[in-house]
Amino acid sequence: MRVFGNLIWSAFVLYLLFIPQISHAGAWNLKKNEGQVIVTGAFTRGNSIFNDEGNRDDADFSKTETRVFFEHGVTERWTLTANVAFQNVNFLDTESAFNFDDFDDFDDTEFGLRYQLKRRQGLAISVQASYIIDGGPPDNILDIGGSRDLVELRGLWGQSYETERYGDVFFDAQIAARLRTDSGEYNSTHADLTLGYKPSSKWFVFWQNFSTLREAETDMGFTVPQQFQFKSNVSVGYEYKTNRIVQFGYSETLFGRNIVKERGVFLSTWVRY
Repeated sequence: MRVFGNLIWSAFVLYLLFIPQISHAGAWNLKKNEGQVIVTGAFTRGNSIFNDEGNRDDADFSKTETRVFFEHGVTERWTLTANVAFQNVNFLDTESAFNFDDFDDFDDTEFGLRYQLKRRQGLAISVQASYIIDGGPPDNILDIGGSRDLVELRGLWGQSYETERYGDVFFDAQIAARLRTDSGEYNSTHADLTLGYKPSSKWFVFWQNFSTLREAETDMGFTVPQQFQFKSNVSVGYEYKTNRIVQFGYSETLFGRNIVKERGVFLSTWVRY
């Protein structure tokens, strides 16, 4: 029973590895017939897991990911979004000797529609509805034989401040709730905050924070415990040509429960049209 319990725990940890840190666009909608494509390559590693008490257990984890984010302005108020990623993951939980070696598959795929509620100088308020198609392997023992597609409702609030002498600063705050489509049960809460600084027309600096609280689940006599993650990114971007941007950054899971302590680097290229 102990071995079986370890396998259940390890499968649950794998489920958490595939929680997408989706790079949502900000609260500012695009103009009609304008859009952008952001392609990001990331490599991360982890040698420990935050357990149910928030303490760290040993593990061996690595992930390579290629992610594509797309958005397009349909009207002055409506913007379409899409987000998809392909991953290669290696995982060893040294507490239970459970291996998950060389997974190559798509992560969750998201399609969204964002509506601009309010827009004026320096201010943008939007709402977005998204459908998230379940990707990757079976998430955990509670997911055998069933889909875990999700729907999400997200609120976005952005505020910018422009100065001629010191450059521009902005923040973008978002909060989202997700429900499972198969059962209607509440799945998770997401709160994201981005702080940005643009010292010149060509350069920008981002500090992004992503937090996720996923509710506990009980089925078939098993309980998957509650999970929490707080992840932070810092990055620098440069517009080397009109509507062409390159961005380089560092990402780390700072604290959490039942989640890998993951750290790594990423490189993004932006194309706007």
